[in-house]
Amino acid sequence: MKPIKFPEVNSSFAESQEQYITLPCHMTKNGVVIACFELDETEIKNIVKNKKLWIHVLNGNAGLQPFMMFAVKDYFSSVITEGVNHFVLNEELAENKIENMLNEEE
Repeated sequence: MKPIKFPEVNSSFAESQEQYITLPCHMTKNGVVIACFELDETEIKNIVKNKKLWIHVLNGNAGLQPFMMFAVKDYFSSVITEGVNHFVLNEELAENKIENMLNEEE
């Protein structure tokens, strides 16, 4: 899995730090950081087979910041246009939104 650039990128983390991979991202005015990752074929097969994605976050023994993960880009525009400044999300609403978007793609 590798972080990739996308049209809305306006910032990056660890750009000049050789020991890290640069993380291109979009940072909103209200503190939301959005990044995109591309999976290789082996990772895709593992996710399809196991239906799991493991997250490792280095927090320096400080409090963990809330995070969300999505398989569709639509939430990017939702975060930007709706000015979300917290990560409270109604799961049923999220599932309905994803299902509607997938139906539109067919």
